[in-house]
Amino acid sequence: DHMVAVNGSMEISDSYNLTQISINTLKFVGANIYIENNPNLKFVGLQFLTSIGGSFIETNNSALTSPGSFNNLQNIASIELEGPFPSL
Repeated sequence: DHMVAVNGSMEISDSYNLTQISINTLKFVGANIYIENNPNLKFVGLQFLTSIGGSFIETNNSALTSPGSFNNLQNIASIELEGPFPSL
């Protein structure tokens, strides 16, 4: 509930039971964010995240219909998205 920054990379992968990611206090990730291989993931909420120092990689999350909520994201090095997203 109080995590504001990750100075390195953040990886959320290979979790069969995970259905939602909501980190409402996170503002900065210094390197990469990997969200991969979570077959039941339906929602990603990082709405207060403002900066990702590396790449945002979101792949092989078959239940995910939207890349997520990133309303305040201003800076990012690169993005790799894979999914049947109807819109971005």
